[in-house]
Amino acid sequence: MSAAPAAVVVGAGPSGLVAAGLLARAGFAVRVLERTATQREGTRAPTLWPRAMNVLDLLGCGDRVRAAAHRVAQLGFVGDSGRGSVDLEDLACWTLPQYRLEGLLEERARELGVVVSRRTEVTGLDRSAPGAVSVRLASGDRAAADVLIAADGARSLVREELGVPFTGHEYESRFGLVDFVDEAGEHPRDSVETYTGSAGTLVSVPLPEGVIRLVAPLLERPDSDSDQVIRERLRGYGFGTEFGTVRWRSVFHVSVKMAERFAVAGAALVGDAAHVQSPAGGRGMNNAIEDAMSVATRLVVASGTSGADWAEALAGYEFERYAAIEGELGLIRRRTDRWVGADSSESESGPEPEGIPAGVSENRHAAMRAAGIPPAADEVTGREIRWADVDATFGTPLLVVVGDAELPEVLPESAHPRWSRELRVVGRAEPVPAGVYVVRPDGVVVARWSGEVSPAELAAEYERAAAYGGEHAPVSRPA
Repeated sequence: MSAAPAAVVVGAGPSGLVAAGLLARAGFAVRVLERTATQREGTRAPTLWPRAMNVLDLLGCGDRVRAAAHRVAQLGFVGDSGRGSVDLEDLACWTLPQYRLEGLLEERARELGVVVSRRTEVTGLDRSAPGAVSVRLASGDRAAADVLIAADGARSLVREELGVPFTGHEYESRFGLVDFVDEAGEHPRDSVETYTGSAGTLVSVPLPEGVIRLVAPLLERPDSDSDQVIRERLRGYGFGTEFGTVRWRSVFHVSVKMAERFAVAGAALVGDAAHVQSPAGGRGMNNAIEDAMSVATRLVVASGTSGADWAEALAGYEFERYAAIEGELGLIRRRTDRWVGADSSESESGPEPEGIPAGVSENRHAAMRAAGIPPAADEVTGREIRWADVDATFGTPLLVVVGDAELPEVLPESAHPRWSRELRVVGRAEPVPAGVYVVRPDGVVVARWSGEVSPAELAAEYERAAAYGGEHAPVSRPA
C-alpha cells in the first residue's frame, strides 16, 4: 500500500487551517506549522459570506461557526441624500471574530487528523531533494512533504524565500477601528452600514454578543486621534459618541497588493501570502478560504491519479485564483479610493448611479456582488451546489439527476449518477429546476440540461469536469 500524500502548511490562519482540514479529510498526511503559541486575539476580518460558509460546511464545522456567529441580513448605505439598503435574504453573511473562527477551524482540523505544531517557526526552504519540498525550522529540524502551502500572511517568509514579488498600492491614510459593546442599542444589529456623506466615511458592523465594530479612515489625522475621528463621524450621523465597553481597538495601514505568482516549485501561496486588500467589501477572509478550497480540491484530484503531478495541480490553482483575485482587487482599490477621498476617474470606477449612495443599486445583483457571487445567466451554472451529501461534493466529478429528469442510455464510463429530489446552489434559496447536472470536483455546476440530454454532450461536459485540476493556461505576468 502506497504512503498517503503529504502536505506541510505554514500558518494556522483561516486559509491554512481550511486547506489542511480539506486535505486531511481526503486522506493526506498534513502538518501545520505555526510560530505563535495561541490564536492572536482581536477581531480583524469578521465577515463570512455564503461561499465561505459552504466550504466550512464541507469541512464539517459550518454549524459550529453559525452557533458562535451573528447573522447579518442587510447592507445599508447612508449618504447626504438618504439611506438605501439591499436585503441579502439567502445571501446573508455571518460575523465572527477571526480568533474565534481560527479556534473552531483548528479544533476541526485536529479532529480530522491534522498535526498542528505551534511554537514552530519556519526559517527557510530547502528544495534540493527532487520531487519534494522541505522547510527548515528554528529548532534545526526539517519538515518535508510532497506539497507546501504557504499561509503565513502578508509578510510571508515562504513567498520571500521563493523570490516572488509582492506588488500593489499602500495607502498613506491609516484606518481607525474600535469594537465595543453597544449598551445603548443605537446601531443596527441586522445590517452592515456604510456611511459616506459629508460627515466622512464610517462603517458599522454588528458582531456577536452585542458588539459593534466601527471603522473609519483617519486621512491626515495622527494615530492618537483615532477614537476622536470615529466620535466626530458618529456625531455627524446623529449617533451618541460614547463607546461603552471597548473589546478591541486598532490603527492600521491598508494595502491592496498581490503576489506575481501563486504557485512555484511545489509550493502554493494562499490568503494574505498571495494577496491583501482593504476592509472595503468585507471579503478578505472569504477570498482566503476560497483559495484554500481551490488548492485543496486540485491536490485531491491529482492524488487520485497515477503518478500525481503536483506541479500541474498547483498551476491549475494559480490560473484559477490569480484571475479571480486580480479582478476583485481592482474593484476593491476603487472602493477604497472612495473611502479615503483619493482621485478615481469615472473611466476607472464607473459612474455613480443615482438614488442609493455609495454606488449601490437596490437589487439582487448588488447583493451578489457584495457576497462575491458573480451573477450567472441562469442563476445555476457556475455556482457551488448545496447538497445534504456534502462528502460527495469534494474531490470527484458528479452527475446528478434532479426530480424526474431522464438520463441517456449511454453514460461516461466513470460516471455513477446520483439521484436527488432536491438540489440547491449557493446564493439561491429555492431548489433548482429538475434536470441533469454535471458538477466539478469543487462543487461548481458546469453544465445542466432541463430537457433531452445528448450522450455526446454529456460525455464532453463530464470529461471537462473530471479534468478540473489539470485544465489551465499560462497566467499573464506584469511587465
